[in-house]
Amino acid sequence: MKKAIALLLAIVLLAALTACGGVKWPTEGLGAMLPAPESGTVKINKDDSEKFDAAIENASDKEYENYIAACKEKGFDVDDEKDSFSYTAFNKDGYKLRVADLSKSIDITLEAPMELGTLRWPSGKAGQVVAKPESTKGNIEWEHDTSFYAYVGDTTIDQFNDYVEACSKAGFNVGYDRGDRYYRADNENGDHISLEYEGFNIMSIKVDLNEEEQTEAPKATEAPKATEAPKATEAPKVSSKKSDDNEEKKDDSVNQSEIRDDIKKAIDDYEAFVDEYCTFMENYDSSDISLISEYTSLLSKELEMTQSFKALEDKDLTDAELEYYTEVSLSCSQKMLDVAAKIN
Repeated sequence: MKKAIALLLAIVLLAALTACGGVKWPTEGLGAMLPAPESGTVKINKDDSEKFDAAIENASDKEYENYIAACKEKGFDVDDEKDSFSYTAFNKDGYKLRVADLSKSIDITLEAPMELGTLRWPSGKAGQVVAKPESTKGNIEWEHDTSFYAYVGDTTIDQFNDYVEACSKAGFNVGYDRGDRYYRADNENGDHISLEYEGFNIMSIKVDLNEEEQTEAPKATEAPKATEAPKATEAPKVSSKKSDDNEEKKDDSVNQSEIRDDIKKAIDDYEAFVDEYCTFMENYDSSDISLISEYTSLLSKELEMTQSFKALEDKDLTDAELEYYTEVSLSCSQKMLDVAAKIN
C-alpha cells in the first residue's frame, strides 16, 4: 500500500502544485437535481442513472454549510441526519444525498431510489426465528438457510421502533446495542439480529443464527435485522489471532462458511479502490494538472478504506472470509502489476 501510494504521489506531484479549472456542473441527469456550488474546483467522479459522485475542491467550512442549506432548499430534508463532518438526507422522491466535509473539499453523492418489489420472506431457518414485518414491500439482498439480509419498505421510523421493541420482548435483548436508527442484539441461543432504519421509510433486517444450536428446533419469535461496513492498494492486513500453541483460534459461535457483511464490504471497497487507482494510473497525463484533484480524492478514499479495516482489527476471519480475502488480494496485486507494466 505504502509503495503504491508513494508512487502515485511522486507521479502526480510532477504534474503541478495546485489544481485549477474544473468542469461545469451538469445540467441534466442526477447532478442537475442538486445546486451548483458557488465556488471551488468541481471534479465529477461518476455520473450515471444510479449514482452521481462529485467533489468541490478548495472549499471552506462556510461553503460546506452554505451548500447543505442550498440542498435543503432543493428539497433534500427528508429523514435528514447531520454529524460533525457529513449531512445525509432524502428528497420526497427517495433520492439519497450525502454531503461530506473532507478538509478543504466537499464530497457529494446522490443515489437513485432503492427499487423494492414484493417481499418474499426467507423460507430457511433464519426466517423462522423472526416474525415477518407488517410491510410486504421490499427485497432480499442475500439469503442462506441460517442467515439473510433484507430491506423492508413502507416502514416509518415509529414502525421501525415498534419492531425493535417486539424483537426485544421476543428474546433478542442479550448484549443489545441501540441507537436512534439501529438495534443489534442476541437471544439466549446466540442468534443475532441487526436492524437499521435506512431512511425514507426503509429498514434493513439481518439475521445470523448460532449454528451450534441448530440441532434443536428454531424458536419462532418476533424480531428483525440490519448491517453495514468498509475498504483497501497492497491489501490492508486483517487480524489473524493465534493461540499460545501457535494454532489458529476460531470463534465457535461464528459460522466458518459465512462471510460477514462488514468483512465483505471492507474487502470489496479495497478492490474498488484498486480499480480506481489502476484506472487513474492508466489515464495519467503529466500535462493534465486537474489530476491533482483526482489524486486528492484517491487519498481521501484510501484513508477511509484504511480506517474501515482498522475497525475490524479485533475480528478473526472465518474460513470463507480468509479464502475470499486471499482471492481478492491476489487479483488486486495482479491488476497493479499489469498497470505498472503498462506505464513503464
